[in-house]
Amino acid sequence: MYVMKQRLLQSHKLICKLALMGLFIVMGANDAYAQTAPPTGQNNQYFCSAASWLSAGFTEPGDTFDELYLYGENLTFYSDQALTNQIPVTTVLQDNTTYYVTQTVGGVESAALTVEVTDRECGCIKKPNFESYDGTAATNGYVAYDESYQQGHKTCGGSTALAANYTIGGVDSGLNVAPVSKGLDGNTPLDRTNANNLFSEYSLRINNGGGHTSPNGKVNHVTKEFIAGEVFVFNFATIFQNPSGHDYDEQPYLYVTIFDENGDKFTSRCVVSQTEDCILFGQSGGILYSDWSCLKINTLPLIGEKATVQFTVADCTLGGHWGYTYIDDLYVGDNIDSDCDAPSFGYIAMESVTSNPTSLDCVVDVAGTVQSCGDDINASVPFPIEVCGTIKTPISNGNAPNLDDLTLSITQNGVQVGTATNPTILGDQFCFSIDASDVNVSPYGEFQISSTVEYTLDCGDPYDLVITDNANVDICPTANCVAPLSTCDDTGTGIGTFDLTQVAPQIRGTDWTAADVDITFYETETDAIDEVSEIGTPTAFNNSTAYQQNVFARLDWHPQGTTTSCFYIINIELNVYNDPLVNLPALISSCGPGGISEPIVATPTNITDLQNVTYTWERNGVLIPFTGSYYVATQGGTYTVTISEQNCSVTKTVEVEYIEFEVDLGDSLVDLCGTGDDYTITANIINDNSQPGIDLNQVDYVWSTGETSQSIDVSVSGTYSVDVTYRGCTETNMVDVNIGERPEVTLNGNQVICADETAQIVATVSNFNESEVEFTWYLDGGEITGEIQSSIDATQEGTYSVKVNQIGVADCFNDDVSVDIEFYENAGCVLPQGLSPDTTPGQNDCFDLAFLNDRTGIDNLKIFNRYGRLVFEANNYSNSFCGMDQDGNELVTGTYFYVMDLKSEDVIFGKNKKGYIYINRQVN
Repeated sequence: MYVMKQRLLQSHKLICKLALMGLFIVMGANDAYAQTAPPTGQNNQYFCSAASWLSAGFTEPGDTFDELYLYGENLTFYSDQALTNQIPVTTVLQDNTTYYVTQTVGGVESAALTVEVTDRECGCIKKPNFESYDGTAATNGYVAYDESYQQGHKTCGGSTALAANYTIGGVDSGLNVAPVSKGLDGNTPLDRTNANNLFSEYSLRINNGGGHTSPNGKVNHVTKEFIAGEVFVFNFATIFQNPSGHDYDEQPYLYVTIFDENGDKFTSRCVVSQTEDCILFGQSGGILYSDWSCLKINTLPLIGEKATVQFTVADCTLGGHWGYTYIDDLYVGDNIDSDCDAPSFGYIAMESVTSNPTSLDCVVDVAGTVQSCGDDINASVPFPIEVCGTIKTPISNGNAPNLDDLTLSITQNGVQVGTATNPTILGDQFCFSIDASDVNVSPYGEFQISSTVEYTLDCGDPYDLVITDNANVDICPTANCVAPLSTCDDTGTGIGTFDLTQVAPQIRGTDWTAADVDITFYETETDAIDEVSEIGTPTAFNNSTAYQQNVFARLDWHPQGTTTSCFYIINIELNVYNDPLVNLPALISSCGPGGISEPIVATPTNITDLQNVTYTWERNGVLIPFTGSYYVATQGGTYTVTISEQNCSVTKTVEVEYIEFEVDLGDSLVDLCGTGDDYTITANIINDNSQPGIDLNQVDYVWSTGETSQSIDVSVSGTYSVDVTYRGCTETNMVDVNIGERPEVTLNGNQVICADETAQIVATVSNFNESEVEFTWYLDGGEITGEIQSSIDATQEGTYSVKVNQIGVADCFNDDVSVDIEFYENAGCVLPQGLSPDTTPGQNDCFDLAFLNDRTGIDNLKIFNRYGRLVFEANNYSNSFCGMDQDGNELVTGTYFYVMDLKSEDVIFGKNKKGYIYINRQVN
């Protein structure tokens, strides 16, 4: 890309110079310097390392900054962006390295131009412009030879074999080979440097002419070695005397020859001093000259090899009439960057071989382009093919050249096997279409193609100019393009899974088998060409670019029974379509009571990403006449809906069921007292009207206790509830459970009292504090109103009982307990004064002192008759004297006296008591 870059840079340099000139006119010098612009140059440039030179057989050092195209004053080079590490101009450039270049004008350094350099392995030449980066002349690597016209003149020929080495002269010296500075030629109106490059300061003059101090009658040669690229280009202007009376073979001439690495001539170009040559102008004095123009030579077959260009300029062979040539701005590299749009001798180059886009549009065209540093067109493509390239019409200073013919011949193993004519031509581009029927051999294998263009030029005497280009191509067998692969995305990511191998039978078609071609898959064209990063699992490939991606199948051909070994790449389109994303429940439960009215909404969540969505509904396998997305189910059953969109569809199934039931917990109130056991509550489903019936294995229970079983055991009083849920339908019920501990109660025993006394009855609760219970008292089964304490004062005879319950547990009472309260038979509790055991049986039969013995205790009782005789005595007396003496004899009617000793001091009678008693008997 040297020359093209140079041209752009030259334009920039001109603008910069003009701008600076303007600044000097209207501004002070200091202001101008303060605005020093960076040097001019492309940010990306090529160079050749020592290894690149060595690969072609040269021992040249690696290129330095001197080989880059940089323009400015007082250039300074740095290795860092901060401009702290200055490096010399002789620094050997490193591949893929960024450098920083400034210029200094008037003592003011500019900002840096960033330049990234890339090593290349072909298209290498040193000192192509005959000057160094600082503008001094440079002819390093150019070798000159000198010989007399008698010895060296060979029209359109020349050899250095017998020529003597010649020292190239200094700038503007009169020697036969010397660099010359910018200025006008002394014999013509020509510039001495390339008129198309305003920044060219020097060119190389070969041979001399009028006004030069060296003798005429010479043949001079200049050679320069280089590593061939796609093209070799140089700019030149040639000046000849055209003496009359000279034959064609006697005239001065310019002869340019390219030799390959073996020294064999590859191609040549020649200009002879002839008035009818369309490249030449004439002027008085018998001088012919060509304007500055470029000459382009296709060197693709030599690419990457050592090559030599030889420039030969000869005076005439009779009297030494002179001829000389200026050469400037040599270029070796890619044609696209050659900056030679109007080559003086015309130009033809085949640049690509591609599959015919109308029949095999899946073949990747990049497989048929000129390879960098390769000597052939990489044309691994199948028939039908298109061979395309560039033609440039030669320069004519007279009538326009006429394109006579443009043909393409096809050979195999040195035998012509086909010809193509009638190309399409658009501007300077041509294309030949070649089908398998255009060759008379098997339509695959290695072929040699040669394009030939023939021009007729007529500037006084018509002549033909024939230009050819040759290339080797490898034509593969023809496969088939495949239809795009598609899959559906149910994730919303645009990523799907593809089996790439399913296209293999389509690619091979019926003509080929798996033994004829290996098919591998890659994500990029470059990977497929370089055979790197092969898709490891082509049977389950997930696209890496959402929704649409192209992958590439590499077809390596080796048909059985042939030596063909070529490949090409075909494009496979992958499409991921959006699946409708529908969120439907598998089950919809309609909870009773009442009928079913359940909406089923099948609208995709990604509806905005879809087009032409359709819906198909069924119930229990029977089509429903409905096509919307929102369906209201009024019956139970199995509903299916298919949602379709372009290439994808999804089917969803929904079960709709009716659920109605009740929950039974038994009695709503349960009282439990003193059993000591837990109570089990069971939730039973009753009145099941569900369709279909309830599956008890799918019923969920949640109790107010947090338990989730069907039954729970409770030991604490309270209200217990349960939520019974079946497929989203919930019924609730509750039960009150009272569980109390039975109080353990004792009373203080039966009592006998005097009629005017009070008996205290005390209820003792052993398993509760008195504050934790409540009391209810009864007399002979009837509740005693107001008696709610743990004791009661009894004043009446009867059976007293008490019911005790834990406060808050009203129905859990103690076991029955009761006491009897009786009056003494001596209810008045007085000392009897008479007995009538015979006259009133059952009344006053005995001397009843039981009340006193109970109250105080009678230690001893003695009864005496009226005579003072002891008739009865008893210790611990209570009620045993019934009118009979100690011996059991009835005592007669009469008054008897007693003496009674009490065990303690009685509140009424004291410690001792004496008295009498009268016994009344019937008459004996």
